[in-house]
Amino acid sequence: MPVWYHRAVEQPTTFPCANPACGRAIRTDAPAGHAVACPACGTVNRVPLYRFCPRCAAPLGRRDVGGRLRPACEACGFVVYEGPEVGVAVVIRDGDGRVLLGRRAPGASYAGRWCIPCGYLEWGEDVQEGARREFREETGLEVEVGAVLAVHTNVHRPDRRAVGIWFEGRVTGGRLQAGDDLDAVDFFPPDAPPDLCFPTDRLVLAQLAARPDAAAG
Repeated sequence: MPVWYHRAVEQPTTFPCANPACGRAIRTDAPAGHAVACPACGTVNRVPLYRFCPRCAAPLGRRDVGGRLRPACEACGFVVYEGPEVGVAVVIRDGDGRVLLGRRAPGASYAGRWCIPCGYLEWGEDVQEGARREFREETGLEVEVGAVLAVHTNVHRPDRRAVGIWFEGRVTGGRLQAGDDLDAVDFFPPDAPPDLCFPTDRLVLAQLAARPDAAAG
């Protein structure tokens, strides 16, 4: 996103409480996106991600839109809706029902821990095509994306929210080799995974471990 309107994480900020009945000014050094409780009413607020309007670059204020105080431009009327991102993942199992996982590389977030190969959907990209692309980039494998296996909200990071979609998949080509944010890939039983990055991956693996068709290729 353009840096000219994003709030620098180290810069203190002041913003009104999101509770319309309160509206007290909250000043904090917490990074953008983090949760901060209002000292007056206790409402949990998200530290604003933006200081300036992405449309006209005027300073952003806050106003009640749909019963919630949202970042809004007083100059042009633009309202910033801070919705979640969309994450996509493909689940591949071998003939013994083990699931292909990837280890996060040094320099990547959660380095040394494991996850179901995944990534974020790009603007204008079909959700299944995005899942295929991310899987190919991280594992070297081409896959056919099948049915939706699970959908969960990721809340493990206070500064970032995402809705994750896990698809079942079938390998159609390529060569297994870690890439992008991963430095290793291997198959693990869904009921005995290594140290995982994401709590939602643990939910998906538990779902797979409970299925009667544990050995789906």
